[in-house]
Amino acid sequence: MCYSLNDSFGTLHAASHRHSASISIQQHSLQQWSYFPYYVNKCAPQNRLPVQGFSNTDELKYHVMPTKYMSNTRDCTIVSLGIGKDVEAEKSMQSAMPNCQFWGADPVNETNADIFPEVGKFYNIAVGAENGTFRSYVLEDIYRYQEVKYVDIATFLRNYVKRSVIDQIMIDIEHLSNSRQQHASDHPI
Repeated sequence: MCYSLNDSFGTLHAASHRHSASISIQQHSLQQWSYFPYYVNKCAPQNRLPVQGFSNTDELKYHVMPTKYMSNTRDCTIVSLGIGKDVEAEKSMQSAMPNCQFWGADPVNETNADIFPEVGKFYNIAVGAENGTFRSYVLEDIYRYQEVKYVDIATFLRNYVKRSVIDQIMIDIEHLSNSRQQHASDHPI
């Protein structure tokens, strides 16, 4: 069963216990997220979430658009981790949501430092699960390994973005997938 956007989390939580794919608040955060595709696929045909795709050169980035219950006039915060020398999706998002502010981070300064300021604030830094310097797979002319300075995602959000509410984080970082999962399990939301 799908619910409208104005249903409370408590209602959704209670309803989820009536399904075989129930999500308990006490369960591990990764297990909760593992059910997310199930609910998206189940509810998407009913158009309950106004999801819109924004195209980059080689991919789509999706955003849940504001509804009549949530005005498009309020400030919003969108963070892009891993720019990849392409901000076409962010430009389209900015046109659709002009009150959104964008922050981006990428360890590759070339091109990214020139194009990301068209939409927001760029930081030439890698964001990962830990602070330090690590050997990472980054895209310059080609993908290659190099030593990269990292900050963990909490430090990046707290010290660089400095916003209490983050509306969307787009993560396209090859080196982060496993460490992100470990960080999420060690620091549940």
